Amino acid sequence: MFSKIDILVKISWLYYVRNFTQAEIASKLYISRAKVQRMLIKAKEEGIVQIKIVHQRYNLLSLEETLKDIFHLDDAVIVPSNYSSNGKLLKEDLGKAAALYLDDKFSQIEFFGVGMGDTLKYFADTLVSETKLVNKDLKIISLFGNLLPNVSWNPYSIGSKIAEKLNASFYGLWAPARVDSIEVAQLIKDQDLVRNTLSMIEKVELSIVGIGNIKNGLITKYGLEDKGELKNLIKEGVVGEILGYWFDINGLQVLPKLREKLIGAPVKVPGKTIAVAGGLEKTKAIVGALRGRLIDILITDEACAKNLVSKHNKTIDKKLGGKII
Repeated sequence: MFSKIDILVKISWLYYVRNFTQAEIASKLYISRAKVQRMLIKAKEEGIVQIKIVHQRYNLLSLEETLKDIFHLDDAVIVPSNYSSNGKLLKEDLGKAAALYLDDKFSQIEFFGVGMGDTLKYFADTLVSETKLVNKDLKIISLFGNLLPNVSWNPYSIGSKIAEKLNASFYGLWAPARVDSIEVAQLIKDQDLVRNTLSMIEKVELSIVGIGNIKNGLITKYGLEDKGELKNLIKEGVVGEILGYWFDINGLQVLPKLREKLIGAPVKVPGKTIAVAGGLEKTKAIVGALRGRLIDILITDEACAKNLVSKHNKTIDKKLGGKII
């Protein structure tokens, strides 16, 4: 005699695995099509059927492989984009993609580093992970000074939310994001509370960061560089920033002394670095990060990814004497 659960499992198997239509299942089991539909809904409610969109399946695989090949990435995740004018929706989708990508990786690591940025905020908001998939000794560590004007977008807020959701420990970098001189910055880094966190950063196995640009990145938005400094950065050809590290189109550091006034981790911490960034306005910044090998894994959107590939191909054409459109 079949139990209710047995019947739900049987119907779910026939529909989702064997690809039977609801009408075919109804005919096979001598029940109505409406009942089949109700039982499929019930199977989801009971947790018998759990639908999960896995990034390797729903993303643009050929474009991902092209990005990995061109820029020597360990991995790439691309989300479809049909709303280039809506920055909020784009950041939400990038955050969700990052959460999906990391879902099964927290069981494999003990030290996870967290940068800053509004896209990372959406990642923290979206993140849901089963306790069994998380290392019980997992530690979430800030990679940048936690004292910023907007609390919701800084490493403290993002890191503590991630730690809470994963039932992990959180270690903040309890210092201003920026101070007035290199000497003061060094004094702060020498304090036990800060030095201990900086030491933990040396053990990071996986980290997640945003990529800022010169016009509207968080470093610019929060005034962590003054107008004179920004003018000099632009003059020197800066295109982007990661953790306060400004770089040019080839990923080379620009005006390194400015970075020494900021409290945070090196731009390339140990382990693998995941960058979450998208939008056409970020293209040059992402190109610089990729060329400089500042990141290992990129999560971006379709339009930006196509632009990255296009710019690379035009660069190759130019080297070969081809015409740049």
